[in-house]
Amino acid sequence: MIKDRGSNAFKKYPDTSLPSTIESEIIPRLLIAQRQKISELSKKGASTKKSGQFVSPNNIEELLKLILDSDIEDSKLYLRTLLNNGLKIEKLYTELLQPVARQLGVYWEEDSLDFSTITVALWQIHQLMYFLSPELMGNRKAILKNKILLFSALGSQHTLGLFMLSEFFRKNGWQVHADPSPSEEDIFLMIKEKQFDIVGISIGSVDQKKFH
Repeated sequence: MIKDRGSNAFKKYPDTSLPSTIESEIIPRLLIAQRQKISELSKKGASTKKSGQFVSPNNIEELLKLILDSDIEDSKLYLRTLLNNGLKIEKLYTELLQPVARQLGVYWEEDSLDFSTITVALWQIHQLMYFLSPELMGNRKAILKNKILLFSALGSQHTLGLFMLSEFFRKNGWQVHADPSPSEEDIFLMIKEKQFDIVGISIGSVDQKKFH
């Protein structure tokens, strides 16, 4: 015999509505998990404070793992922890992000990771530099008359170093004109019109050394 499952079937149970369950059980668990994650990342970043505000090989490995796990928010939190522990913003660029990008290049050369994984990881490093940019520009020097043109070699896909270099020139007051993929015609036109003090070309391979 099939029992009646009408509207009175669940009256004997207490409030089991979805909103109540979310509020009383799920949200607290998510908050606890988030606090644990923040605590773990803080402990990792604390190693920098103990070592005298230097980037350690462990820091590079930890950030690389976060990036390969495609966890951009945790990567941001990790960098913020390092800053809060006294690491200078410039060191995050030159001693942490740069070595991480270099290691990704090694993985690519060794064919250890596929193209899509490398591409997503490099994109995340770009996002981390955008995240750090306001902090880097916090003590920006007065804008100078000096002008620099930065661009990648024709056909090059390597723009990470170009962006990082642009950021440091901007911080030091330079007027930066950066274009990751200009045409040859645009390059000569800009050089003719702007009268740059420096022209910098980002070269990603030996084949790109020739510039006509």
